[in-house]
Amino acid sequence: GASVGGLAATPTATTVLTRWEREAAVTMCSQGRVADLARFLALVELQIEHGPKRRGLLRQGSTFGAGGLRPDVNREELRAERLQLAEEWRKTEREPKEQELLGLYLDGQLTWRRVRRPWQKLSPAAEAPARGGQ
Repeated sequence: GASVGGLAATPTATTVLTRWEREAAVTMCSQGRVADLARFLALVELQIEHGPKRRGLLRQGSTFGAGGLRPDVNREELRAERLQLAEEWRKTEREPKEQELLGLYLDGQLTWRRVRRPWQKLSPAAEAPARGGQ
């Protein structure tokens, strides 16, 4: 099968997303917030590819299931890791706007490859201004 960051891709969202992530994605879908959903899933994908905690969990296998996280997995640690990655990485291209996504959908052209934008790790010098020079 396909792989994400060297990890075997699984066929269902319930085996890759935590219960909280799945609920958030479903809520965004039901509210029609397609651009928000694309940004959210792109950040989850970044964490799967580059987050050591997340990658470790996926390597253990069957960590996520219909019930979400195992009891010994700290949701806040995963959230903190995702936020840290968001500070260290930036999109290399502009995010698509809601109207663009709707147009792709209506034209039957909406795919993850068309929606997602590549990430680029910031250099330490580029991170300092983003953090207020700290």
